[in-house]
Amino acid sequence: VIGVVVADTKENAKLAARKVHVEYEELPAILSIQDALKSNSFHPNTEKTLTKGDVELCFRSGECDNIILGEVQVGGQEHFYLEPHSSLVWTMDGGNEVHMISSTQ
Repeated sequence: VIGVVVADTKENAKLAARKVHVEYEELPAILSIQDALKSNSFHPNTEKTLTKGDVELCFRSGECDNIILGEVQVGGQEHFYLEPHSSLVWTMDGGNEVHMISSTQ
């Protein structure tokens, strides 16, 4: 999604959407984790991790049953060929209720 047009009528929404001008900058493709690391290319605010228990304590205690090291490569890039999505949102009941139709996979 590049932007959202909000209007009071369908005609005004179409007129506003026609005024949108998008310019693209060609950048090199980054297709692997290694390329992203080399280019220092990361999505912002993605420092989230999922943990269960105290992993560091388990490592320090020497009581871990198994420690598996390695990496996995997944070649499919689903987002490269999926069509763009759009949404239509409108309010009812004086703005107290929101209805939404979204094109999703």
